[in-house]
Amino acid sequence: GIPHGGIGMGEIMELIPGIGHAETDQNDVQYPVICRFRMGGSEARVGDRMAIRTAPSDAGISGRISVEGADIPYITGDIAFGDEVAEIDEYTRDYVPSGYSQIKDKLDHIPHYLNCFVCGVDRKALGLKRRFHLWKSPHGNVVCAFAGFSDEDNDTFYRFERSGFIHPMALLAVLDETMGWGGFFASANGGVSVRLNYNLLRKIGINEKLVFFGRGEKVMGRIDKRMMFWASGCGVVMHDDGSFEKVIE
Repeated sequence: GIPHGGIGMGEIMELIPGIGHAETDQNDVQYPVICRFRMGGSEARVGDRMAIRTAPSDAGISGRISVEGADIPYITGDIAFGDEVAEIDEYTRDYVPSGYSQIKDKLDHIPHYLNCFVCGVDRKALGLKRRFHLWKSPHGNVVCAFAGFSDEDNDTFYRFERSGFIHPMALLAVLDETMGWGGFFASANGGVSVRLNYNLLRKIGINEKLVFFGRGEKVMGRIDKRMMFWASGCGVVMHDDGSFEKVIE
């Protein structure tokens, strides 16, 4: 009964010219697109009425989603364009392999849900239907997800596209979930996302194969009081030779 945070983040991106607007040329967008989202405000349930707003800011564009009748927003976001990329990939450069051969045949399946927007297999509404896998890498437990390796993805993950490019909602939602699983393997507990920082490094075409990675980095607190975990992650495009190019982090 709780909407996935990836949908909310994607709805803010939908209102940004050149990313969500169909009538705006995507070539006008200056990459990287730097996104900083904050959650954990007002509660939102499926069926609630919400208002989604974006406006110019000093850094670029600010966005917010408010639940009708709530005093504080459900999600806020700040989006900037073309600035120097912040060094948020300090972790992922340690464990992301250079190519597919390093993870092939080394993955264990992770359980999935029935109605989750990202991994639900029995949804009545459209969903991404991703599967998650555990890679016991030399750098600890890393969670992986894939897109574009099956023709069935055309009716799930790649359905969320605009003018031949993947809509950011699909990217943000899958990476959010991948990092959530990474945090689970570090803390032995699930949780909800509070703060998410993304760098979109370039547009991604619907004909490209994607691999997502996530790893838990730090845990603080106790589950009987308050526990928090930090996680890192990225998405890479796999080229024909099996090599990886990072496209979102």
